[in-house]
Amino acid sequence: MDFTPVRDTSVTSGLDQSQGQAKRISNERQMIAKLDPAELQDRYLRLYDDHLVLKQHARKQEDKIKKLATKLTKVIEDKKKSDGIPLGIKLGARETETENLLAEYRNKISQLSEQNKLLKQRIVVAQQQLQAAQQMKKSPTMYDNVTSRIDTGQPKRMPSPLLHNLRVIGPRDSSR
Repeated sequence: MDFTPVRDTSVTSGLDQSQGQAKRISNERQMIAKLDPAELQDRYLRLYDDHLVLKQHARKQEDKIKKLATKLTKVIEDKKKSDGIPLGIKLGARETETENLLAEYRNKISQLSEQNKLLKQRIVVAQQQLQAAQQMKKSPTMYDNVTSRIDTGQPKRMPSPLLHNLRVIGPRDSSR
């Protein structure tokens, strides 16, 4: 069954619509309840696959639209440039090809510069993380003198003799 939406402006349409919609929903539920679970699952999976195929097709169409839009802008720019040239002089096929190549190269350059920016940002973040990790390794902790109970494969660090058996001495008072 195909249901096409129709706007009804009568006063009683709100009540009729809600009753009709409730009846339609109950009919659909009865039809679903009568279906075998395997068949219902099969229908669902088919619809899901169709949905994915349609999404892929829509993405491809959007990509085509973008490409055609850029081609259209190039053609319009070329037309404007050729209109600016006196009537006796026409652009040769080679010149239009070079113009198209230039436009493509400009697009490629802009894309590569964006990628370059992203990579530079990644490098900065990686350097900051590396610097933080190195500082964590260098900073002494309270437990440097405690040895591991398991073999981690890392060489054992010898505790610094300067940090062993330290006592804190308070400020010296000159009045004593």
